[in-house]
Amino acid sequence: MSSDANNERTLSAAERHLLTLVRSGDADGWRQFVDRYEKRLLAFAVARVDQNATAQDLVQETFVGFLQNMNRFEERSSVESFLFRILRRRVVDLYRSRGKAESLRACEIGDDVEHVCINEVPSTDATASQYARDEEQCLAQQNALCHGIEVVTREMREAEKFRDLSIVEAIFYAGLRNRQIAELMTLPANDIAVVKHRFIQRLQRQIQSTGSIGSAVPSETPRVNADLAAAWEFNRPTCPKRSTLGRYMLAILPSSWQGFVDFHVETLGCRYCLANLSEMQNASEPQPRDDRLFQSTIGFLKRESG
Repeated sequence: MSSDANNERTLSAAERHLLTLVRSGDADGWRQFVDRYEKRLLAFAVARVDQNATAQDLVQETFVGFLQNMNRFEERSSVESFLFRILRRRVVDLYRSRGKAESLRACEIGDDVEHVCINEVPSTDATASQYARDEEQCLAQQNALCHGIEVVTREMREAEKFRDLSIVEAIFYAGLRNRQIAELMTLPANDIAVVKHRFIQRLQRQIQSTGSIGSAVPSETPRVNADLAAAWEFNRPTCPKRSTLGRYMLAILPSSWQGFVDFHVETLGCRYCLANLSEMQNASEPQPRDDRLFQSTIGFLKRESG
């Protein structure tokens, strides 16, 4: 089952090839890059804002943001997840500019989980050296947490513990409370608490076994929920690969895996996977080539790679 996960740190050969071309300033490589990700990003944006033109502007800003920050992309997550994070921030900024004090959850259902976005942790210390040390320590904690989540969720998937996996992603990815999950899955509330407790314990052991900072997951507190929510959305370890989503659309996955993906997509409403599905469902419809986004961003490619 591990081959069906979207939590592999290593990039695909296609992603690496495109990144090499883009970083070298290759125009055709940038065109391929835009073609590869544009429609799924647009599907995400269209579902979040009221006008298609606004959604297109946000996607354009996302590609420009990628070019301006591609040196910060450390390949600790997929290119798609990196692009979605940029787009998500653009959508939230749009909300704020319109006076909306709302965040953007990863899933259609669930409560907002207030957390500091990974790689966006401000320092209150006045000295540059202390800032650097604080940032380095914070990044180390985040890396340990992300890796620990990857390992533990992969173990659960390979052991086909899909019920437990659904519970922990409902808690930490969708932000649902134990009672809400119990009602949603028709399970005793105590079962939800037990699964959460075991997951955090296993995560603690995994982080400590690698010699990382064990305090990254100190105990079951609201702060831990927030930290795990940030790390979960950073890597999206339980989001299926596009190939898996394709088999899900055709209903040809093994029943247990089909049920988990259905819960992830239809019940929790993962907005990133829904955007992928929307693109895939419309892929069979012939559409004329639209180079406007490529043309509007090619100048930034030359500027950033020059």
